[in-house]
Amino acid sequence: VDPLAGQKTGLFLDQRVNWTLLAQHAPGARVLDGHCYVGAWSLHAAQYGAREIVGVDTSRPAIELARANAERNGVADRCSFLAADIQEVLARGESYDVVVIDPPALAKGRAPIVKALGLYQAINRDAIKALNPGGILITSSCSQPVDDATFLDMLKRASIAAERRVQLLDFRGAGPDHPVLLTMPETRYLKCAVLRLI
Repeated sequence: VDPLAGQKTGLFLDQRVNWTLLAQHAPGARVLDGHCYVGAWSLHAAQYGAREIVGVDTSRPAIELARANAERNGVADRCSFLAADIQEVLARGESYDVVVIDPPALAKGRAPIVKALGLYQAINRDAIKALNPGGILITSSCSQPVDDATFLDMLKRASIAAERRVQLLDFRGAGPDHPVLLTMPETRYLKCAVLRLI
């Protein structure tokens, strides 16, 4: 990590328990890690046996850290990292067994929520289209104004727009080291859904 620069070091520990979702879905898979930052999802996919991982992020410094992390963890032979926009990469028409979408907060307040939901829907629509039959989408939002029900409704609309049928296999929040204070609903901000293309 880079503790002095970047977006909160790029290592988002609220997803730590969710990275283990890849233990079930990554073995032998071709994985696309959108918004990969310093490569946490990518490296976990590799450690859990993915055959190929493509990490994408618009931040060149984050991509350099991701490459260095792959080298340090002995998985650089299966990991490639691109400094690019995830929607441009999805538009190339390649297919994957697993796609991970973990963007930064797209709605930091209530005012931009409609625009943010449109962007979330577009990214997830394209991610669903990029899945092989039976493929897995692990998709997240850390935008607090987007509650659980709104996030799931957006995913439903994304699947309809993609003209694909999906099943919700799992739905999680942040790890136990990020407890929710009942009198402060803002502390329940992270959504992480696991969808399967059927």
